[in-house]
Amino acid sequence: GAIRFALMQCSSDEVFVLNGDTFFTVDLNALEQSHFQSGADITIAVKEVDNASRYGSVELDGSGRITSFREKDPSQGSGLINGGIYLINKQKLQNVTKAKFSLENDFFKTGCSSFKIMSFESTEFFLDMGIPEDYSRAQSVLFQTYTP
Repeated sequence: GAIRFALMQCSSDEVFVLNGDTFFTVDLNALEQSHFQSGADITIAVKEVDNASRYGSVELDGSGRITSFREKDPSQGSGLINGGIYLINKQKLQNVTKAKFSLENDFFKTGCSSFKIMSFESTEFFLDMGIPEDYSRAQSVLFQTYTP
């Protein structure tokens, strides 16, 4: 419920939500422009990776609309993954009644048929820090890349 609570504190109808365990270089202005041009309820930054098995993947139609979210699958090869950056029309969360819910599992996956969830693909740098090995790698990579 933390995201829903935070969204209620925002005065804008459209709000960026970013996962705290990923670093993804995305042009937020371009994502926002794409979001409004497409008339999306939600826009998710996605990234093509060589091995999507760790993340699961998103399936798109020809217009870039997300039609489904595939679970993690050890046999999966390359694919588009959810990069953890979202632009959400906060009114779409009004009907969520659970005190605790997963934005990805309880809202996005079930919302593919009811909401217009669009993708915004970025080819820029992506680093998931959600497991200890990558957290250690992130400290090294980000320190070297972003230290003056």
